[in-house]
Amino acid sequence: MGGIGGLNGMLAKRVASAIVGLPIIFYFIWLGGPWYAFMVCLVAILGIHEYIKMLDLKSWVPQIYSYISVIALIISIYFGQMYITMAVICVIFIITALNLLFSFKQVEIAELSAVFWGGIIYVGGLLGYLVSIRNLFTFKFTVIIFAAIWLNDTAAYFVGRKWGGKNKLSPVVSPTRRWKERWVGCWPRWPLY
Repeated sequence: MGGIGGLNGMLAKRVASAIVGLPIIFYFIWLGGPWYAFMVCLVAILGIHEYIKMLDLKSWVPQIYSYISVIALIISIYFGQMYITMAVICVIFIITALNLLFSFKQVEIAELSAVFWGGIIYVGGLLGYLVSIRNLFTFKFTVIIFAAIWLNDTAAYFVGRKWGGKNKLSPVVSPTRRWKERWVGCWPRWPLY
């Protein structure tokens, strides 16, 4: 048994990151406003960075473009005006479309499409709506949302460790994640809804 206090490596990392990260996250949720939006922007930048690493993008243009776009999307959501957010999404889409139109290399087309749909809209849009949830509702409601996310992840982790299975969810993205973990990870959230 390795790790901290007999815990295996992955569980030890999860526990250590929770001990350090949870007070920081709760503090920013409690602060709300621009401080919370700033924290979500930092998390989105880390998320889009991981996404870019996963795609193994070589060109720096889609990378810089995706960082700027994610920040712009989250800031527009922070201000709470749907027309601003829709305008930002339209500008991002138009820039992507123009780049695709004038780019004749198939690799760049695939990269930009993946960055736009998978990275900017998925990472930036979903994390941006955590800002919107905090602005519209209370500290407690936002903590409940985070608890549902953490409960899902924790349940999926322990089910995967105990019953694993052979059917991998996506071997390229997450070699150890199984379908069983995904489905069992959903059940703890149901009572919260």
